[in-house]
Amino acid sequence: VALVTGASRGIGKGCAMALAKSGCTVYVTGRTVNESKFFPGTLTQAAQDISEAAALAGKGGSCKGIFCDHTDETKTRDVFAKIDEEQSGCLDILVNN
Repeated sequence: VALVTGASRGIGKGCAMALAKSGCTVYVTGRTVNESKFFPGTLTQAAQDISEAAALAGKGGSCKGIFCDHTDETKTRDVFAKIDEEQSGCLDILVNN
């Protein structure tokens, strides 16, 4: 089980993609809800792209997107609580992008 922060695009999305294609259950966080000229791609689209790539790889990987502004400590705690609940306390990898 992995968590990749800032995974709407770029290095974060690339890391999440590689982990999911390798068979990991990957949670991705990001703040981008609406695409813009300055911020191409959204968290929803990234999670979908990563899920599709994981399925094609056929190793059992998956991806779930969680909107989060990590400058908000409460929202960050909520992300970890969600993963803790859904994964029975298991978080093996954190990519803090």
